[in-house]
Amino acid sequence: MGKFEQPRDNREEAELEEAFHQVTGSNKTKNQATKPEKNTAAKQVSAKNGEKSNKGAIIAICIAAAFVLVGAITGVLYYIFYSGDDGLILNNVYVAGVNVGGMSPEEAKNVLHLSTDNTYTQKDMIIQLPDKEIHLSPADTKVQLDVDAAVEAAYNYGREGTNAEQRRARREAQRNNYVLDLIPYLNLDTAYIQSVMDELSIRYNTTLTQPTVTISGGRPSLNPDELDEEAEPQILTLTLGIPESALDTTTLYGMVVDGYSNNDFNIQMDFSILEPEEPDLEAIFEKYCAAPVDAVLDTNTYEITPEIYGYGFDIEAVQKLVDQAGNGETLEISLEYITPTATTESISSTLFQDVLGSCETYQYSGYNRANNLQLACAAINGLILKPGETFSYNKALGERTTEKGYLGAAAYVGGETVTSIGGGICQVSSSLYYSALHADLEIVERVCHQYPSSYVPLGMDATVNWGTIDFKFKNNTNYPIKIEAYASDNGRVEVKLLGTDEKDYYVEMSYSVLKTYNWEEVIKDIKPEENTKGYKDGEVISTPYTGYDVNTYKSKYNKETDELISTEFETFSSYDKRDRVICNIVEPEPEPTVPETTVPETTAPTGNLDGIQGTASEG
Repeated sequence: MGKFEQPRDNREEAELEEAFHQVTGSNKTKNQATKPEKNTAAKQVSAKNGEKSNKGAIIAICIAAAFVLVGAITGVLYYIFYSGDDGLILNNVYVAGVNVGGMSPEEAKNVLHLSTDNTYTQKDMIIQLPDKEIHLSPADTKVQLDVDAAVEAAYNYGREGTNAEQRRARREAQRNNYVLDLIPYLNLDTAYIQSVMDELSIRYNTTLTQPTVTISGGRPSLNPDELDEEAEPQILTLTLGIPESALDTTTLYGMVVDGYSNNDFNIQMDFSILEPEEPDLEAIFEKYCAAPVDAVLDTNTYEITPEIYGYGFDIEAVQKLVDQAGNGETLEISLEYITPTATTESISSTLFQDVLGSCETYQYSGYNRANNLQLACAAINGLILKPGETFSYNKALGERTTEKGYLGAAAYVGGETVTSIGGGICQVSSSLYYSALHADLEIVERVCHQYPSSYVPLGMDATVNWGTIDFKFKNNTNYPIKIEAYASDNGRVEVKLLGTDEKDYYVEMSYSVLKTYNWEEVIKDIKPEENTKGYKDGEVISTPYTGYDVNTYKSKYNKETDELISTEFETFSSYDKRDRVICNIVEPEPEPTVPETTVPETTAPTGNLDGIQGTASEG
């Protein structure tokens, strides 16, 4: 742009010309002539009057000269201060929030491009309301700033209008900021902005209403045997409340437009909102629906009380719908059957479904022993151990008596095999111990036999005796354990521990013999009078047993890969040896013949048969 040449004020020129004419008398007309003097008196009067007139003229000329000088000075000053143009925008002129005062138009354009190129066409106008944010994107508002036109308007401020208007603008620019109205230079879809304001007015200029609930239809039967999935469901209608608020959208519209004009893209509008009550879905459920009732396991009898189905809605799912719904929106919720968390089937599926450990042993030694095995198995069959509960073999069976049906069978007493009421039942306790080891249960109390047992591996037997020796293990799982035990009439015993297997490994047992004690054959001389048990000569009195010191180990293997996880020491067992004892009947030597003499009467010597004391065992 070139410099502007400012025209003089025509009124001021007219005033100066009028003053000049008055001083010089140049306003007289050409036909005004001087009249001739008529007489001397008249001339004298005229002379006097002429002197006065000359003095007045001199004064007038001086005054006129002063006016001319002042006008000249005024003109010079006017030219210097008002007619001169430095080509810069006036001070304190703001465009799009930027002070471009004192800049050339080109400088102002560069600064404005740096300030606005990444705002108007890139940033959303964000309106902060008390409960949400409204975003007006450049794509929706179609906003663009004509930088060249805005700078031209800024440059022309103080250079347009009358001289008086220009002077006022320049004086004002020295004292205050001038903010250029950008709206004429913005491509802005104001109709779109107004449509947003209209929507906000509908949303925020409202009267308070509270949520309402209604239900239609009949509830179907909740009996598990009468469930009808095809029945028409009940419909619960929930209408959300509307808040009370008043938003001045006219003011907000002006704030948004001003924001665009000032390159400010964050607008905050505060006003009060009285919110309606939140729907209490739990209270609604309790009033209109039926909660399911879980099946219950009796932890004493482990009988299951069947479940009862519920009817209603998923509170969490409906809460999400409520959170997403708008004010005053109506939700129609179809009620449906609600399956209890615990059902008879689900409880049954977690109880006693896995064989944690099992053992099958066999040893037949006659009817009596087989009878005792069956009684022992019957005493523990079906017994349930709660999590954390300890099983006691002696407590489960009680004292073995003839009243309970136990019969005499072989057992160990003092290292000898004797007939004992309940003999043989150690086969059942050993089968339980072997099963508990494989179930990886906690062994609380266990004693090995005096001699090795033939029906389980070394180190994996458990002897018992009423009142002295017990076998105990603890249910260290998270679920109950049921014992299943069965004995046939031919000496076969089968034991299973049923529960819920949560382990990712299985157990294998092994043993290592540390020392062996070999038995010997021993001949025992028995005199006929001492043979109270009626042994025959050469008969085996005691069958032999080899003695052992044994370590037992528990190994754990991954169920999926069969890889060895660990091997741990389990216990130490020590078994005595027992020699093979053969009876040798010692016949008395024949008495020698002696002469008859009188022998004085004497008292026959007395003696005692040393018994073998030791630990008794019913195994």
